[in-house]
Parts: sequence; C-alpha cells; structure tokens
Amino acid sequence: MNSFKNILINGANKEFLCSNCKSCLSVEPIVCNSIYGNICGRKMCANLAATEGSNSTQVLYESVARYLMFPCAYRNGGCVTELKWGEVKAHEDICYFRKIECPFYNKMSECNEKCEWNGESTEMLSHVNRTHPENEFRNPRLIDDLDEPKLHIFFTSVRGAIVLISLLIDHKKNLFCKIWTTESIRNGLKYQIKFLDETALKSIPTGTLEVEILRRRSLEQNIIENCTTIDLKTMKTLLGSMRYMTIEFILDNCPEEIQGISASPFRQLSGFYNRALKKKCDFCNVELSPPTFTCVNGHIICTWCIVDDLCPICSTVATQNKSFDKLKVLLDEPCSNSGRGCKFIASYLCTRYHERNCEYSGKYCIKCDMPIPVIFTHVEQVHSEDMIGLGKLYKLQWNLSTTSDYFISFDNQIFYFCIQPDDMGGLSYNLISLGMKRVKYRYQFHLMDNKLSGAKIMLSNFCHPEEVVMGDYDINKNFTYATEIHPNVFKQMFPFPNDIEFKLSITKLLPSKLEDEENDVDV
Repeated sequence: MNSFKNILINGANKEFLCSNCKSCLSVEPIVCNSIYGNICGRKMCANLAATEGSNSTQVLYESVARYLMFPCAYRNGGCVTELKWGEVKAHEDICYFRKIECPFYNKMSECNEKCEWNGESTEMLSHVNRTHPENEFRNPRLIDDLDEPKLHIFFTSVRGAIVLISLLIDHKKNLFCKIWTTESIRNGLKYQIKFLDETALKSIPTGTLEVEILRRRSLEQNIIENCTTIDLKTMKTLLGSMRYMTIEFILDNCPEEIQGISASPFRQLSGFYNRALKKKCDFCNVELSPPTFTCVNGHIICTWCIVDDLCPICSTVATQNKSFDKLKVLLDEPCSNSGRGCKFIASYLCTRYHERNCEYSGKYCIKCDMPIPVIFTHVEQVHSEDMIGLGKLYKLQWNLSTTSDYFISFDNQIFYFCIQPDDMGGLSYNLISLGMKRVKYRYQFHLMDNKLSGAKIMLSNFCHPEEVVMGDYDINKNFTYATEIHPNVFKQMFPFPNDIEFKLSITKLLPSKLEDEENDVDV
C-alpha cells in the first residue's frame, strides 16, 4: 500500500485534511459540506456536518483511500504508526500520543477556573494534582454537595493511573455516574458505589460497575447516555436517611483504596482537639465513634453500650451528642497507627476507611507467629485446613497435651476458637474475634455425646474482642478470658470424653445489644 504520509510532508495537503479538526481525511464517511468544505467522519466533525449546511459523500475519494496507508492524527505528538483505511478511528481512540484537554476546562462542568492545559493522558494526573487539588474525590462524599443540577467532575488515581469521575443529580433525584481511566488499567478496573446513612454505620452498595477508556473528547459526550443511573429516592427510603456516598475501585479482583484520600494536605489538629476527638466510652473504655450519647450525670456512652436509651452506668436517660458527632465526622484526625509511623491524616470516616488496610497496622497471626497484612486473606490461604463451619458437628479432640484451635469465618470477620482439656478432667475454651476493639458478637457452644450417655450442654457468652498486633501478643492470652467447665461437672456429664462432639453458632449484636436473629446461624 502507498503511504499518505509522504503527501502530507510534501505540503500538498490542504485537500486531504479535514477543514474542522485539521486531521487527515482517513475516517469515513468523508463528505463535502456546503459551508466548511471537506469534513471527516470523526464524531465531532460528523456532528458539525450534520447540523450545518448540506453534504455530499466523497465516494470517489473513499474508493481510492481504501488502498492507502494513513498517519495517526497525533503524529505531531510523536506517533509514527501507519494505518489501513478502517483502522484509523480505533487506533486514535486509544493512541498513546493523543492530546486530552484538562477535564476542569469544559463547558458542561461550569468550572470557575479557566485551564487551557492539554496533553497526554499519562501527564494529566501530575497536572490536576498540581493545579486542581480541590477537584480530588475523597471518600466519603457528602451527597448534599452534589445536589444541584450541574455536572461535577472529580479525579483520583489507581496504581498511578488517573481516574476521572463525573456525577450529576437531576431534578428527579437520579444520580448519573460515569468513570473513565487510561488504557493501561481499564480492562482490569471496576468500581462500586456505596450509599451511607448519617452515622455511616448502615450502607447499601451497588453492583460491580464498568469503567470506560479515557478518550480525547470523553467529557464532551452526554453523560446521561450509556452511564450508571441510580434512583436516590429509593436509596434514601431503604436507608432511612442518606448522607454520604463512597466509590471503591476493584483492580483484578483486589479492592483498591482511592489514592486521593491521602494526596491533599489536611488540617493538622492541635493536641487538645486530638485528645478530645479520641475520647473513650466511660463504660467499655473504647474510643468513641458516632453516634455517641451523654446521660444527665455526665457519663459519655458509645452506641454499643447504650441500652433502651439508658446509661449502663447509672440507668438514667441518655441523649445523642449530635454536635460532637458532627465534629467527629468533619474534623481531621490521624490514623490510629500513627505511633507505628503512619502519617495518614483525614476526616474521621476517611481515616476509618484507610485503617482497614493500613500498612502500619502490624497485624499478627497467632498460629504462624508472624506479621501479616490482612487477617482474612491469610487465614483462608494458609490455614484453610483449620477452618470449621458454623452449625456443623465436629469430634472433640481429647488430648491433654495439645490445645485444639480452629478458625471460623462469619460476617466477613475471622474468629479464633481454642479448646484445652486439663489433666483433672475439666475443659477450658475461648472464642476470640480477631482484630476487634469491642464486643460485637455472641456465641453458643454445644457439647454432646450422641453415642452412650446422650448428654448435652449449651454455653453462651460474648466473643472476646482481641486486636492482635505484632510484638504485642502472648499465646497464653488465648485463655485469659476463657470459660472453664469444672472437672466434677464435666466428668459427671461426659464420662466418655472420646465420644464428645461439638458445634458452634455466632450471632451479631445490634448497637442496642439486642441480638440480630437474622444474622444467626441455624444450629
């Protein structure tokens, strides 16, 4: 095939360039417009031809052009690719050298600051970080900030690649969302939107959604076409109250925290405010998280300890600290792992979101005696043989010299279950909820002899919370809070210890301390 590039280089190019985009006439249909002259079939040019003047298709030109090789429209930017007729548009849509305008200089976005930057998609992230940090998307986002009929454009990054987020709420309270990223990660990137209530304790997620490739004129398209649409009225009805939204990215099946959360400079709180925001519950001595309550006697109680709106210390009526709760959510505070070197500082919800996978958390595996990044993943991959199911019968291993220990998965949490017979004929056991700071679960432990004696016993208690961290755990702590069955009682009920079977069930507690029967595992 003959190359069209030589004709362009020699200067005889006016008749072979689109009068609108100044690129080569290499994308069909090629038309001659009564006002503008020759116009190519690239989208913006075709739209112009369709709305102004009359057009005649250049059939003869196209019949010859099918046998020529064409340069990319971004040849001046460095692209040297030569393309067959019919391949040009697909290549230019993803060309590494294509120029993209700054997303915050766009007629639809109504940005106040006028930015004339344009460049490659690979350069955009450094530009917007430097010039438009106020447009960075941070989890969680107040929905009220979006509640006006205009297009909101934000940016963030995933694995060093820019991600553009466009959000629009119309007068019918429909949320339109479209997200773009570069070709380098687009095929492996998906996202999920979550809507949260005022306390951020209750949420409703969407399904897993697809992103689009960031192209030269992505933001000039109508966002309402081929986008994700969510009925906010329905979400609000399901949640009761709706205040925040988050966007979580998934790259190759691995959740990716939004990098924008920590990229911007946050306000540093003084030591006084830090201590005030990190005040602990007077009953359980765990750091407070909204909603919080105060009784008439001044006791400050967390949502997990309040019972029927009464203070658990003095039984007087307690009311919610709405002003404190709002400050707690809005003001910045450091990560709880700051003492181990983490420098992350953000609002309360952003910080809690970050702490889930903070690299300084120093989580520790009890069995391996080694630090691990994520308890859940480690146990499923390394200790799958030690995992037991809820509601299933297992034979009790009666070995006086060995502690039987198991892992249990429930409610996206990992529990550690230890059983230790003693040489006097009794039994000690403990059920630990790993990585927890407060009591959130109750268990039922069933022991039975289904062969000879037919004896059965059921014991119930709270799962002991244990935030296991590296260098701060002693294996003997497994039985610090253990439940003991006295030898006389145990031997009288179960004279044949080798025939004993056991099973477990776990129930998640509601903030009011009432058991959530819907989360109970059938036994």
